Amino acid sequence: MKARYRIWHLPVLSFHSKRFYRDVSCRWKGTNIGYLCVLLAICLIPEAYNSGRKAETILDEKSDVFLMQIPPMQFKDGRLVVDAPQPYSIIEGNNTVLLIDTTGEIDNLQDVGAFALLTQSQLHLKQTGKPPLVYELDEFGDLEMSEAIAAAIVTRTKKLFIPVFYGLTYVFSLILFVLASLLLAAIAQLFGILLGRDVNYGAGIRLSIVALTPPALIGAALAVANLRMPFVLYALLALTYLYIAVGCARKKQPNDLYLDDEAVGH
Repeated sequence: MKARYRIWHLPVLSFHSKRFYRDVSCRWKGTNIGYLCVLLAICLIPEAYNSGRKAETILDEKSDVFLMQIPPMQFKDGRLVVDAPQPYSIIEGNNTVLLIDTTGEIDNLQDVGAFALLTQSQLHLKQTGKPPLVYELDEFGDLEMSEAIAAAIVTRTKKLFIPVFYGLTYVFSLILFVLASLLLAAIAQLFGILLGRDVNYGAGIRLSIVALTPPALIGAALAVANLRMPFVLYALLALTYLYIAVGCARKKQPNDLYLDDEAVGH
């Protein structure tokens, strides 16, 4: 039988068309995984943008505190030269985040209440319940650091946030949705037994992707408004659409039921 609808009908007709559900279950071939990849690529844009903007806001808040405290520094041949009185503290509130001392008077974190210590040749990082991590400065190569250079680094880093968040969110979501589709396909077969409908596993996967489309599109629309759909509501909506879609599939014929009973008997 030739399919009456095409893949581009799916985003609209998945919300309401019983004829479309029946066509997907009875006449369509394949799994629609390619469609799912495209659907997620579009629907995740608002969420990735919101996450990236939130990260940029946090970075701006932190950079406002720290950038003005960075003294001119030069790392050369594994040695640090600082153009400021020492020991020099970079603080946040009442906490010393980084203590800089190249005089040799302070050479370990046990002597100070800081999260990190920068000496003439080493970087010490505090660990909870463990000895500090110690890195030799010659591992970082030769470089210069100042408020202006750090500000330029922050600006370049912010430009990467949205693409990075989009890529990570897409990969994670695609894996999650594929696994959800496989699980929902099994549930679709269970619904098929309860409703007396002819739904094999392949049709179950197709119908599961149909059922996931409305919550995905609604979630994207909410993300545009900077809102988020609760996971429980997302799952219930997908299950509801799956149940309706399975109910629109072809009824099991008497001979199908007879063959099923024979298979159980054996």
